[in-house]
Amino acid sequence: MFRLYALRKTSPWKKVSGCLALAYGLGLGLAAATLFPFIGDFAGRWHNHQPGVGFLAEQDQERMVSVVLPHFFQKVVLTNDWALAGWSGGYLGVIPLALAFLGLFSNQKKGLNYFFAAIAFILFGKTYGWPIVNWIGALPIFNMCRFSLHTVHLIALSMAICAGAGCRAITIAPKSFLKGLVFCVAFWAIIFWSTWGRSSLFDLKLAHQAIIFAGCLLVLLLIVLWMKDKKFLRKRYIRLLIASLLFFELFCYINHQRPSRFDSFPKVPYIEFLKGQPDKFRVYGLEHEFFPNTATGYGMDDIGIFEGLLGKRYVNFINTFVFKDWFVPDLRPSSFRNACPNQRKEFLDLMNLKYFIFPPLAQIGHLVTSAYTINPNGATQDSTRLIYSQEVNIYERSQGFPRAFVVHRAIFDEQQEAASADLESIVDRLRSTVVIHHAMVPEINSQLLNVSPQDASKVEILQYKPNEVAINTNLVYPGFLVLSDAYHPDWKAYVDGQEVKIYEADYLFRAVFLPAGQHLVKFIFVPVSFTIGLMVSFLTVMGMIFFVKNMGKMKRRDYNCH
Repeated sequence: MFRLYALRKTSPWKKVSGCLALAYGLGLGLAAATLFPFIGDFAGRWHNHQPGVGFLAEQDQERMVSVVLPHFFQKVVLTNDWALAGWSGGYLGVIPLALAFLGLFSNQKKGLNYFFAAIAFILFGKTYGWPIVNWIGALPIFNMCRFSLHTVHLIALSMAICAGAGCRAITIAPKSFLKGLVFCVAFWAIIFWSTWGRSSLFDLKLAHQAIIFAGCLLVLLLIVLWMKDKKFLRKRYIRLLIASLLFFELFCYINHQRPSRFDSFPKVPYIEFLKGQPDKFRVYGLEHEFFPNTATGYGMDDIGIFEGLLGKRYVNFINTFVFKDWFVPDLRPSSFRNACPNQRKEFLDLMNLKYFIFPPLAQIGHLVTSAYTINPNGATQDSTRLIYSQEVNIYERSQGFPRAFVVHRAIFDEQQEAASADLESIVDRLRSTVVIHHAMVPEINSQLLNVSPQDASKVEILQYKPNEVAINTNLVYPGFLVLSDAYHPDWKAYVDGQEVKIYEADYLFRAVFLPAGQHLVKFIFVPVSFTIGLMVSFLTVMGMIFFVKNMGKMKRRDYNCH
C-alpha cells in the first residue's frame, strides 16, 4: 500500500492496484490449504492469550542495550546452552544501526528506506512497550499477539534494508563524517543514560569488553567516512571497507548460538522400554523429563502439551477435572507440564494415562511434595509402582483405562454446560458409564435398559494412525465404544463399512454405539475445510502456471499491435 502511494505520480494507480489485489489473491489462494482449516476451527478454539496481551512488554527495557552491544547483560559468554543474551531476536549490531542512521539522510526508492525505518521503529518500540507505539496493542488481532515472538524477523529484515540504504547513501551523499559523528555522540549518550546506576544488571568485565569493541568499530567507521569525504579512496574501496566492518562485527566477535549437529531423535533407553509395553497408552513427564511434544517425534502419546493455540475442550477438561484452573486467560502458561496432576486420579484413568516419567530420585527435590510421596520401595501414594529406574524413573499406573473400551450405561445430556456435573456424578463409575452430549436417543436407551453393566466384551486396536483408527470389537451386549481421543466434527466413523454417528463423550472424547456381536469399527479423519482449501490452492497453482505460460504470448501480441 505504501508503494502504491509512493508511485501514484509515475504509475497508473488502477493498474498498480490490480496487481496488488492479484498478489494478495494469489497469496490467499496458495495458503488456503492451511488457512481454511484454521478459520473453520477458530470459532471452536480457545487461545491462552488474554485480549489485552498486546499491551504487554515482553522484553526488559533495561536490557535494550544488548541489541547493539553483544554480551552486555550476560554473566558468562554465550555458549550452546542458550544462555540469556538480551533481546530474543539476537544481535543487530552497532555498524548496521549506524548505517541505517546514515541512510535516513537521503530519500531512496521513493521513500522506501523511510518506510522500513518506521516499521523497525514501531515494532521494536512495541516489543519493549514504548508508550508512543503501545497503542498498537489495542487494535483487533494485535491485541492477541505476543510481539516479541512474531516480529523479531521483521525487525531484522527492516534493519537490514535500512543498513543497505545507508551503504548506498555513504557513496552518493556528502558530509558523511559529520553525520557519523552525530550518530556516535547520540549513541553513547543513550548507552550511558540507559546503564547509569544499573551496574548490578550485568557483569562489568563483559560489559567493558562490549563497550570497547563497539567503540573501536565506531572509530574505524568514522575513519572510513572521513577518507570518503576527503576522497582519499575510491568508492569501491569504501564499500569494501564497510563490508569488512560488517563482516567482522557480525561473524567474528559474536559467539553465535550454533549447537553441534546431532541426531534429533536418537534411541533413548527408557523410550525404547516404553515402546515395548503392550497396548496403546499415554504418558506424562515431570520436571522437564519427556518434555511436551517430544512424544510426537518418538511416536508416543502424551497428555502434556506445549502449544500456542489450544483446543477449548482440552483446556476446559484439564481446568475442571485434572488440575484446577491450570490454564488461565493470560499470557502464560501456554503448556500443560510440571503440573504433578494426581489430584483427580479418576480422570487421569479416563485419559488413558498409564505411565509417569520422573527424574531420578536423587534429582527430584522440591518436585515430590504432598502431591506425590514416593516411598523407598518405589511406590507412590496412589499405588503407582516403579517399573524402570535408570536415567529416569518410570511409574506405572495400573488403574489407567484402555485407549478404547466398552460401556453399557449412558447418561444423555445435550447441554454442554451440564457436562461437569454429569461427570462428577459418575466419578466412581467412569469405567462403566459414559456421558453422551446429545439428546436422548430412545432406540439406544431401550437397548441399554436391561443390560448388565459389566460383561466379557472385548476390544482390540488393529491400526492406529493420526488420521485413521481401526478397532475390532466383540460385544456380549449392546453398548458404547469409547475412544479416549479428542472429538472433532471432521472425524467419521464406520461400523462394518456403514457410516454411523460419532457422539461427543465425557466432554472431551468420542464414542459410537454398537449392537451386540463382532464388529470392525473405523474412525477416519476427513477434514472438509482442508479438502476445500487444498482444491483452492491447487486451482491457484494451475492459474499461475497458465498465466506464466501465456504471458509471453500476450506480450508478443501487444508488440505486434503496436
